[in-house]
Amino acid sequence: MSSHSHEHAHAHGYGHGHSHEHGHDHSHDNAHAHAHDHDSTVEHNAAYFDELAERYENVRGARELIGHLGTVMRDAASFDKESTTVLDFACGVGMLSRQLIPHVKTITGVDISKGSIGAYNRKTAETGAAERMSAVALDLKGAPGELDDKKFDVAVCTMAFHHFASPEAYTKTLAYYLKPGGKLLVADFMPTAAFDDSNTTEKMRAAVPHMKGFPESTMKEMFESAGLTEFKYTKVWRGPAPMPDANIPDEERMIDVFLAEGTKPKL
Repeated sequence: MSSHSHEHAHAHGYGHGHSHEHGHDHSHDNAHAHAHDHDSTVEHNAAYFDELAERYENVRGARELIGHLGTVMRDAASFDKESTTVLDFACGVGMLSRQLIPHVKTITGVDISKGSIGAYNRKTAETGAAERMSAVALDLKGAPGELDDKKFDVAVCTMAFHHFASPEAYTKTLAYYLKPGGKLLVADFMPTAAFDDSNTTEKMRAAVPHMKGFPESTMKEMFESAGLTEFKYTKVWRGPAPMPDANIPDEERMIDVFLAEGTKPKL
C-alpha cells in the first residue's frame, strides 16, 4: 500500500532479504529464488521512489501523517538534542528527519532510492542542518564497514515495512545498528482489506509486498526474533493513506497506523 506513504516509504524499497537468516531452511534453488525476490523488490522500489521523490511531500495526506508520527516518536523515545543519534531507515526525502532534527544531536538517513537521497540532502542543505543530518543511498545489510560501523541510540522506520520483501531481515539489521539500550521505532499500517488488485496499480503492487498490513503478533515475533525486548504495539493514527498513484476516494483509503517499539538489551 503505501507506496504511498511516506516518503519514507521510500526507502522503502528495500525488500531485503538477508539471505543469511533464511539459508538454513532453504534449498539452493529456493534461496536463489528468495534472493531474486529481494532484488526484484528493491529494484521496483528504487525505481518507484526515484520517480516519486520530487512530489511525495505534496501527496495528499503525507504531511499530516508524517507530522503526527514525528510527534508520537518524540513521545516514545527519550530524545536528547545534546546526545541522541538517530538512524532514519527508508528515510525518503527526509520528512520525518526534519521533524526530529530539532530534538536530537544527529540523524543518518538511509534509503535505496538515489532520487530520494538527493532530495533529502538538498533540502537539508537548504535548512542549514547539513552538519547534523545527512543521508546515503544504500541497501543496508548490517555488514562490517557500513555506515562507518556507527551504532545509534534510536532507529526509526516509518511506513516502509510494507515495501520490504523480508521485513524480518530488516528488523534484525536495524537491531544490529542499535547501541545496547537503544530503541527501535517502526510505524506502518495495521491489518486492512482496503487495497487489492481492483484499486491499485501494477507498479504499486510490485513495490508493496505486504499490502494487507501487519498485526501485532507479526511485529512482536519480528522484534523478538531480532533480540529486542519491552515490545509495544500501539494504534497512533487513523486517516487516508497517502497514495500518489491510486485514484481511490479518501473514505476507501482509510488506514489505522501503529507504532511498534522495542529495546536492545543492555550489555
